[in-house]
Amino acid sequence: MPAKQHTPSDNSGQQVELVINSLDEEIQHFERRITLLSATKQKQLSYQQLIETYQEMIRVRKIIKKDLEKIQRHNNHSA
Repeated sequence: MPAKQHTPSDNSGQQVELVINSLDEEIQHFERRITLLSATKQKQLSYQQLIETYQEMIRVRKIIKKDLEKIQRHNNHSA
């Protein structure tokens, strides 16, 4: 945990949204790869690793989305 807490700036919500959009693009890329791998029936291990990475990306996106909502609430209350 950082020693100092920084107050979110006005554009921090926009920055988080950019991160979420980027993650959405990566998630879509993984969805396409999962579809291709399952269609071509490549090695089970690489398919499993792909699924695990995809699930981790979804989990991280949910965390970031929750943080964005906190930032937006903070900005709304401090405005």
